[in-house]
Amino acid sequence: MTISKEDYVTIHQAIHSSVSSVVIKGTEYQVTQRSNGCRSVKVPTIGTFIEQSKTKETDYSKRAKQGEFITWLIRDMSWGLIVNDEVINQ
Repeated sequence: MTISKEDYVTIHQAIHSSVSSVVIKGTEYQVTQRSNGCRSVKVPTIGTFIEQSKTKETDYSKRAKQGEFITWLIRDMSWGLIVNDEVINQ
């Protein structure tokens, strides 16, 4: 399965809201909370979308603390980044 930039943003928005699931291409995916408090969505064959932790001392963490919405896509050999509804890297 492949997903569009719009799908990336839809998942990103779900992570940064209070919803408990998100529907992509007719399939519902749960928004879960990780042990560190960050919300995430796992999409098989695509990867795991994870909210930026605000507890770290990285530049991205500082930006999240200042109110930016940052989501990382973690997959086997690459990564993606969405910041404030803009897909930076997919």
